[in-house]
Amino acid sequence: MSYPYNPDTMDWKAYFPNGGGPTVLDIGCGFGGMTVALSGLCPDDNVLGYEIRAKVCEYVRLRLIALRTQEEATEGYFNAAVMRGNTMKVRHTHL
Repeated sequence: MSYPYNPDTMDWKAYFPNGGGPTVLDIGCGFGGMTVALSGLCPDDNVLGYEIRAKVCEYVRLRLIALRTQEEATEGYFNAAVMRGNTMKVRHTHL
């Protein structure tokens, strides 16, 4: 996965169909329990689950797709997404 040099250059449309970037970050989201819960508790925020394990990240992605399908009429869970990454390896040059 390639990372943008600056967070402002990230295209978040693939993650959040409702627009905008993440406002809540769940680092080490595991199987997505907190990410899913925060999505419902904070409907005006975009919640991003961040997970290092590829298979677990894929599980959460598929879980969110299933929840979006079930809640399609209310657009539920469209403010939640998951991204695979390692916070220990990404260099932060702009703080």
